[in-house]
Amino acid sequence: MNARTSILLPGWAALSLAIACATAACGGDVSGTGGAGGGGGAGGGPAPCAEHPLDCEDGETCWFIDDGMFGCLTSGAALEGEACSPIVGQPTCSDDLLCVKKSGATEASCAKLCDPTLGDQCGDLFCVPIQLESGEQTRVCLPN
Repeated sequence: MNARTSILLPGWAALSLAIACATAACGGDVSGTGGAGGGGGAGGGPAPCAEHPLDCEDGETCWFIDDGMFGCLTSGAALEGEACSPIVGQPTCSDDLLCVKKSGATEASCAKLCDPTLGDQCGDLFCVPIQLESGEQTRVCLPN
């Protein structure tokens, strides 16, 4: 099952993020019992992280989870700017990174998650909201 997520950019054209497949179709496990992610959430599930994406534990990143939310899951290997796959429940980016694909781009890449304590500042980049179909959003650092 494929899902599509819009990235809302004030004053900019909307970006599109394709989530390759639902967790069940990919065989991922976001229950916190193994597989794609552990997470430190209550009840053994991934800890929520949309509002504070940099609060995930070392070895985790804030990622898309199967119920249209963001949760802390075990990080992948791709570094900032490297190619990645935005697969629900299966992080492909390293700590504190999220996989995003600009509309019209041929591949997605890992982008740094914004520090909410710094407002819209990301050094020389812009802190841009990433919103899921459920309405939950977090923010990543992207060039103008």
